[in-house]
Amino acid sequence: MELGEDEYFLLGDNRESSEDSRFSGIGNIKRENLIGRVWLRFQPFSQTWFRPVAGKDGTITMNIQWYPGHMTKAKRAMKEDVKLVDLVIELVDARAPLSSRNPDIDSLAAGKGRVILFKQGRSRF
Repeated sequence: MELGEDEYFLLGDNRESSEDSRFSGIGNIKRENLIGRVWLRFQPFSQTWFRPVAGKDGTITMNIQWYPGHMTKAKRAMKEDVKLVDLVIELVDARAPLSSRNPDIDSLAAGKGRVILFKQGRSRF
């Protein structure tokens, strides 16, 4: 695949049902057809302030607070609920295992048995 200088390849956030540049009816998007403005840009981590930082104990932290309210609420609930279990099962997207993990699971599940499942596609439980 080749992109022209003024073309963009767009991916939707739902691999199985997003209609994006992978579809021949949509294809690459010309710059003139993009509407909106950039409000957050991710560059290579080595060239930006948004950088993972490794602690002395090997843990990775991010220098940004990105949790919306529902994530904070879920974290509080997990902190209480994890006291009631002996085993924590973490479901990870096999296509992007590192970026699909929740960084708080390690600390929340400390001292518990742990299983990490790799799943591809939609999860139905």
